[in-house]
Amino acid sequence: MAVENPALYIQASEHPAENFRHLITTVMGGQGGVVKSTDLAVTQRGTPNMSVDVAGGTVVILGTEATHQGAYLCHNRGVTNLPISVGDATFTRYDLVVAQVEDADYSGATNAWKLAVIAGTPAATPLFPTVPDNTVVLATVLVPINESTSIDNADITDIRATSDTDGTTTLRNRGLAPAPGVIVCTSTNRPTTTFTGMEIYEADTGNRRVWSGTIWQWLGGPSQYARVARNSTQNITNVTYESVEMNVVRSLPTGWSHTAGLITVAEAGLYHVSGQVRWFGNATGDRILALFVESSLATDGVRLNDLRTPGLSTDFTQMTQGMVNLPAGGTVSLQAYHSRGSALAVLGTQDYTHLTVARVS
Repeated sequence: MAVENPALYIQASEHPAENFRHLITTVMGGQGGVVKSTDLAVTQRGTPNMSVDVAGGTVVILGTEATHQGAYLCHNRGVTNLPISVGDATFTRYDLVVAQVEDADYSGATNAWKLAVIAGTPAATPLFPTVPDNTVVLATVLVPINESTSIDNADITDIRATSDTDGTTTLRNRGLAPAPGVIVCTSTNRPTTTFTGMEIYEADTGNRRVWSGTIWQWLGGPSQYARVARNSTQNITNVTYESVEMNVVRSLPTGWSHTAGLITVAEAGLYHVSGQVRWFGNATGDRILALFVESSLATDGVRLNDLRTPGLSTDFTQMTQGMVNLPAGGTVSLQAYHSRGSALAVLGTQDYTHLTVARVS
């Protein structure tokens, strides 16, 4: 049957539970997970023992036993304590703390949701136990050898909005289940089921992005502006493009890097780049200032916006700027050239010589 009737909320009609679950799925943008960042957090017992506490809160659990099963809205009213069995005498093991739905319409005879611990198998290299259908994994617990006293927070890995791996299997949730609009996730845990126009907020980076249909396009976030400068004189060889080696970092975003005069950006995007040098006074020949752009340290690049001016008998400042699309790992440096006839200095006093890169989009 292609068309499902009745439509939800049509007058004088009966509606199966699946229809209401489809409503939840739609409101949540097809995402499962906890609703708020504090919901169903797994921690050690107040006085640590062989159990863990699961905080109160709400979780959306996607049904995985049937194509049109939909999503279940489940609420925990207060802290739930779950026991952890003692450690093996020889090997460590992984246990999983989960929120799970059982629905007799699809399998078994139980209609309920629960918070539970799924015990793993002890091994020299322990692996995660199998995750059942209709389940959100809240945390992994590494149970040490011979542990019979306490499980501490150090043993617990929260994966409600992140991920964990045993070296073979990666347990990965989809992030926080969204209210209508922006989905909260992390930079390593973006939604895998997408639609054009879907917006996310990365809790670990503060960046906002929208799914363009092919990539997560950056919308904004913390400042992505780098500025490096030179605070001492550098001699530039005659008739040779030479990189100006900046030796002072004024600003550098997380994930970017700087070596000598080379700024490396973390992500693909459109950038405004500008550079400036202060030339030592000499009227012979020309001065050229260029921004040098390359996709990586291993490839040849291109010079952007070469600016040529004649030399002056007094110290003077030369500046160039432009817009450029850079890939992830793309680099920008500032190159100086002159035809004085012998080496000529650029000056580094008061940040007269500097390079800046700022992300636009």
